[in-house]
Amino acid sequence: MNYKQLKQNLAQGKLSPVYLLYGEEGYLIEETVRRIEQLVFGNGVRDFNYQLFYGEDAPPSDIINAAHTMPMMAKYRLIVVKHVERMKVAQLNKLTAYAAKPSTTAILILSGDNPDHKKAWPKGLSANCVAVRFYPLYDRDAVAWIQTKVREEGYRISHEAARGLLELSGNDLATLANQLEKLFAYTTRQKNISLEEVELVVGSVRQHNIFELVEAIGSKKLERALHILAKILAQGEPPTLVMALISRQLRRIWRAKCMLKQGVSWDKIGPKLGVPRFFLKNFSSQVEGFSLAELQAAFHNLLATDIKLKTGTQWPRLSLEFLLLKLCR
Repeated sequence: MNYKQLKQNLAQGKLSPVYLLYGEEGYLIEETVRRIEQLVFGNGVRDFNYQLFYGEDAPPSDIINAAHTMPMMAKYRLIVVKHVERMKVAQLNKLTAYAAKPSTTAILILSGDNPDHKKAWPKGLSANCVAVRFYPLYDRDAVAWIQTKVREEGYRISHEAARGLLELSGNDLATLANQLEKLFAYTTRQKNISLEEVELVVGSVRQHNIFELVEAIGSKKLERALHILAKILAQGEPPTLVMALISRQLRRIWRAKCMLKQGVSWDKIGPKLGVPRFFLKNFSSQVEGFSLAELQAAFHNLLATDIKLKTGTQWPRLSLEFLLLKLCR
């Protein structure tokens, strides 16, 4: 099952006895856990029917015993186990056996990151529960998530402003949620969030760094590119996200060059590609700095680096530095 199907099921009030929720997008997992909790308890008794465990500490027997304990003045007990990827195979096997014959009066949620590449979930676990991997959202889905979140809080946001927020903050949902809280506090009167307010409140640090990095690559300034990369990584940006942002920026440059070739004007290219107005001048310089042949070679190098990052065959920072070496030739 994927996230959209799970979301539809929960919207229809459908609950399953065991869930395995894992992946890179931790905020979305927590949001889903809260949605299940609301379905389980509603306005009912929570305190006596909820237990939280951590995979690195809790024996499987304690988790299973909690699941078999009868709920008090409620239909279900809710058992949540975080960091389940830290459990040993033998422990997971015991939970797998439980999932095959779960309690009818408990909802068990196993949540966490991906298991490392040397260990996979036991086959029977995912087969006997609702198993969903939570990937980072694509840009179009992240924009829809922003708009939904804003609407749920009783505010309004234009598509342009939502795109601007995504460009400035990236698609990490925890970061986006934090930025939205700032915007809600700033726009308490009119409750209408504009692009200008996004630019004012959120700022442009990350976007500025990525633009600087791409500019350095385009001008073949390797030393500067490595310096900017080091600064971005020191700010805590995951290497996979840095890679994704570089790829996205180069794809936009490619699309802009194709649109210019077709006679499309810059006042239409900016909104079409989601480039904020205050970055349009720098972006046009970047487009001029790359030839189509250079971009084509860059995409091959990006693909090779992406494989290294996802398979763990090389240290992430080293992979990115080697990428810059190739792009700045």
